[in-house]
Amino acid sequence: MTGLLSLVAWAAAGYLSGVYLQSVLGFTVLTAAFLALPGAAVLTVACIGTAGVVDRIGKRSALIASHFFIGTGLLLLMFTGTTAGAALYIASTVIAGVGYGFSFSLVAETAVAAVPAERAGSAGAIAEMSNELGGALGISLLGSLAAFFFRFFGPGTAGTLDTTLSTPGLSDESAAQAKDAFVTGLHAAIGVAAALTLALGILAIRWLPREERNTMPEIPDRQEQTVS
Repeated sequence: MTGLLSLVAWAAAGYLSGVYLQSVLGFTVLTAAFLALPGAAVLTVACIGTAGVVDRIGKRSALIASHFFIGTGLLLLMFTGTTAGAALYIASTVIAGVGYGFSFSLVAETAVAAVPAERAGSAGAIAEMSNELGGALGISLLGSLAAFFFRFFGPGTAGTLDTTLSTPGLSDESAAQAKDAFVTGLHAAIGVAAALTLALGILAIRWLPREERNTMPEIPDRQEQTVS
C-alpha cells in the first residue's frame, strides 16, 4: 500500500503541477523544469540516505515518516493560487521528496528482504508493479477528478485548460474562470492524495509492530578480559 499510494500521489501531483506552472502561472517549460530540480535533488539524496536513517530510527519509524512527509508536502499545494504559487510548489516538492525517497527505497528493500533469495526477483517485480499501478491510477483517477472540477466550474468552452486558453476570442473573464477552475480541480485531487497518504501513515502507526531493540549488555572481548 505504501508503494501504491506514494506513486498515486507522486504521479498526480507531478502531472497536475506541471500544467499549473505552465498554463496557470505562465512559466515556460524550461523554467518549470528548473523549479522541479530542488525536489528532485532532495528525493535523490533521501533515496541514498535511507539506509543511514533506518540505522538511526529504525525501519518502522522511517516508513511512518515517509507518509507524513509526503502528506505534509502535498498539503502545501492546497494554498496555491492563480497568481502565485511557485514558492509553495518548490517547498512542497522538497518536503514530499524526503518522503518519496524513504518510500521508494524502503518498499523495494523490504519486499526483497522478506522472501528467500530464490524469490527475490518475484518480490522485486511485485514492488515494481505496485509502483507502476500507482502511477497509472494517480493520473487516471485523480486526473479525472481534477478534470471533473474543471468542467463543472470552468467556462465550458473546452474540456481542458490549454484548449480553453487557446480558444480564439476568449475573454479575460473566461480565461480567469478557466484558471480558477483548474486550480480548484488541482486542490481537490491533491487534497484526496494528501488525505490518503496521511491516513495510511496513521494506520501504519497502528499496524506495524514495534521493532525490538537489543538491550543485552556488551560483553568485552577476550583480550580485554585478559588485560583486566
